[in-house]
Amino acid sequence: MANESKRTAGQTAFRLALLGACLLAAWATFDGWSWSLPRLTTTGCEEEALFPIWKFARHGTVYADPQSVPFSVSYYNWLFFFVYGGTVKVLFALFSLDDSVLPVITRLLTLGFAGASIGIIYAILGRLSVLAISGSRLVRLTCSVFLILSALAGSWLYTARPDMAAITCELLGLWCALRYADTRRISLLLAAVLACYAAWSFKQNFVHVLGGLFVFLMLSRQWRELGLVLLSFVVLAGGTLLVGGHAYRHSLIGAQMNCQVSFAVSLEIFLAAARLAPQLVAVAVALAAALVIRKRWPKSTAGDLLAGTALVALGIGFLGAAKQGADTNYFIPASVFGVLWGFNLFTSGSEKSFTPSGVPFFFRWAILATFCLAVVMGLGAPARKAVKEVARLLGRDETNGNELASGIGREVAQLKQHLDELPGPVFVTDRACNLPWVQRKAPHFVYSFMYAVDRKAGYTFESGGIGGLIEKGYFETIVVLQRGCACETPGLAPSRCVHVSMGHLPLVQDGAVPSIDGGRLTHYRLAFQDGAFTYYRKQP
Repeated sequence: MANESKRTAGQTAFRLALLGACLLAAWATFDGWSWSLPRLTTTGCEEEALFPIWKFARHGTVYADPQSVPFSVSYYNWLFFFVYGGTVKVLFALFSLDDSVLPVITRLLTLGFAGASIGIIYAILGRLSVLAISGSRLVRLTCSVFLILSALAGSWLYTARPDMAAITCELLGLWCALRYADTRRISLLLAAVLACYAAWSFKQNFVHVLGGLFVFLMLSRQWRELGLVLLSFVVLAGGTLLVGGHAYRHSLIGAQMNCQVSFAVSLEIFLAAARLAPQLVAVAVALAAALVIRKRWPKSTAGDLLAGTALVALGIGFLGAAKQGADTNYFIPASVFGVLWGFNLFTSGSEKSFTPSGVPFFFRWAILATFCLAVVMGLGAPARKAVKEVARLLGRDETNGNELASGIGREVAQLKQHLDELPGPVFVTDRACNLPWVQRKAPHFVYSFMYAVDRKAGYTFESGGIGGLIEKGYFETIVVLQRGCACETPGLAPSRCVHVSMGHLPLVQDGAVPSIDGGRLTHYRLAFQDGAFTYYRKQP
């Protein structure tokens, strides 16, 4: 009787701990979103997503020529702008909202997609009938929460970017594909392809589940179904590229042709991602082992599908992270699909194939253990912050964790006030400060991340680019940010970044007359300085 009471008490304590962990993760995510409110950007180059969303909402051209004024580019696929821009457009029309509300709406949308991903993972785990999970809905929910609300996801949970929306579509496609693997219903296979197409339509590198489906169909020698999947996706994606036009195709395919590619950098980013999500290492090693000893590996239709998806996601992660400007977000899909594959190693259908001395036994527990380690590591920072917040509310700590973000908000507000009073056209060297709710005078020079690289590669820009426009005295006002930012990444704590945003063209002290982008400020005089910004006016 006493043992039964102890066991019941232990189970209750365990459930309370899981519930508390979920609530802490949810609070940390909401706290991060609150931190994002006064900031211009939350993740590097977010302005290049916000600006075309604004253009869509205001009936502008989303896919414009990046070599024409104002040298902007829209890198993401059409469904991202249709969903995010369409939502903003409807809300703007219904409530007559100011443009400055756009980041709040779009970041909330990303949070909504993150919540939808949690729900779909919960359904997938139930579909897999995982022994250690299916017995408790709370444990299933906890696993679902921490696969999405993770330290690796970080700021990508509340940024105006398509990653969370794309992974939501991929998870839906995976759910359909798993059901097809069990039932062989063609309608479910086509539904999986449609979901994968939607993921691609949000962000074009999200073809992880599609690739996993290819691997699964090849391994199971379902050639007719493989042809159907290939033909369906080629028709959908190829038709979209054909109908989209030249500017659309250039934005998706050609706009980043001059990006430097370094696999040494890719490995560094993988290691940085692994510090946030240690399960990535276990997944990578287990997948390599599964390839080497494939004949000894337990057979499972769901396992083959998940293993193929995780393998493709890991490969695409390394390829994407090798690109200039990449970050740890490229490994978020690999962490999610890899852990789902690890969970599947516990399913009842293949349990007899696993022996305590076997290789799979080691890897399944390695994946689970490192995932649990990642959860504990990820909860450390929000737990410490929660303690400080409680202490502050109790009057024992007067520090304000959002002081830096509030300071940035004040600087941007001061900049906006000055820009409202100064004549246009206006150019601010920091790209994000040219967003329409900060700099209200068209054109808005939210210039491409690739602008300087393309200039160096010899591309020809209208009027000689920004430097040429400066030489000709095109701008009435030029504002220079006196500090740059290369530290605003999801891998760092938000409070450590004291800069406004990531992209900027520096002012070069070239003799007596400074220059920007090779354009000497001959036609301009120094007007005044306020905070981090220096203001130049065109001479009469």
